[in-house]
Parts: sequence; C-alpha cells; structure tokens
Amino acid sequence: MVAKKFNLQQRRLIADFCGFGDASMTQMVRMPSSLGAILSKTLGKVVQNCDRLKSIQSSWRGIVGIELASFSRIKNLVQATLSVEVSHRSVLQELKFKEREILDALAKNRQMKCVKRLKFVFVPRATGETIFHLEKKR
Repeated sequence: MVAKKFNLQQRRLIADFCGFGDASMTQMVRMPSSLGAILSKTLGKVVQNCDRLKSIQSSWRGIVGIELASFSRIKNLVQATLSVEVSHRSVLQELKFKEREILDALAKNRQMKCVKRLKFVFVPRATGETIFHLEKKR
C-alpha cells in the first residue's frame, strides 16, 4: 500500500480537525503528511494509554488499600483524568477525602505520572457484593 500525501488544502482541513485552528506554516510542517503516519501516531498513543491503565489497575490495591480497593475499580483514563467506579457511598466519600494522597502516590510512578485528576463515579451493586467479589466470579 502506498502512503498518500496530502495537498495543502487537505492538510489545512486535517489541522482544523485536530484542533490547530488556523494552522500556521510551522504547525503544518510538524503535521504528518500521510494517513499511515497519522494512524501510527494515534495507535501508539492508544497502546501507551492501555499500558498506563493496566499499570494503575495492578497497583490500585497498594495505593488505596485492600478495603477501599474491594469496593472500587479503575474504569478508564481519558485526558489525564482517571475514572474510578465505586460501589459504596461511604467508600466514595473516603476516596474523595484521600484524593490528594492518591494523586501523589500515582505521581511517584513514572508510568502513572500522567494522571492529574480523579473522577469517582457511584455504581450501586447488589447488597453485600463488592467489585472484588464480582471480578472473582468472572
């Protein structure tokens, strides 16, 4: 497959779509010139984000403790915001209280340093079930 080169008009459309707005020539020079380059860069970021998410998920119990981790689960990482599902309101409140400590613990690890904000989402579960127990059943 031959990489397609974009003409100036197409590059301006891509620059506008990517959020460069009225792109200057210096921004245009830095833009990828082929679809393959765009896909390669995008997929690279997706893989890197997945690796970060897996690293955070595996460290979650050590960061927040077994009690809080059993009622919470990492959902996703989007634009430096880590979304955490919480199945009990008191655990949600405790995690919000410890938010600064959690962010500091994440910042100590080079791969998790990208997390700047936490977003806690309450997801009710059946009485007596923790997220930890549900994951074991799968």
